[in-house]
Amino acid sequence: MPVRVANKQYLRSFQYKVLNSVLFTNDRLCKIGYVSNPNYPFCHQLTDTISHILFGCSFSNSFWHEVNEKFLSKIKSCRSLSLTYCNVTVGSFEEMDLFNYTVILGKSFLWTCQCRETLPSSSHLIRILVIKYETEKHIFQIE
Repeated sequence: MPVRVANKQYLRSFQYKVLNSVLFTNDRLCKIGYVSNPNYPFCHQLTDTISHILFGCSFSNSFWHEVNEKFLSKIKSCRSLSLTYCNVTVGSFEEMDLFNYTVILGKSFLWTCQCRETLPSSSHLIRILVIKYETEKHIFQIE
């Protein structure tokens, strides 16, 4: 994912950790004895892994569906893209900065919700994305 998309250091660092599978999920923390339950705190059904947090859980699927429906589908340049496992994990390889920015912010948001044990809601993330999109649309005169 281009540096221009993840211009904040914490987002770049987070994306690096996702791509290299070095985030400490409950699965890993249980293996080293730090937590007793390896399951995901929201669904309590499956082992807490990066792929489950970001895409596999029904809560994350619902979150991505809302983001797609309420934000991405309304932007002409993002309509043809789908939120597949590959696009969520790695990002789009096309020149789709807004799509990639949405994905990386969404992943960071899901991770933060998991750490705080609060259910993810797309409304806060969508407000941030709309502000960013409207600002850049005005500055760069896109769409």
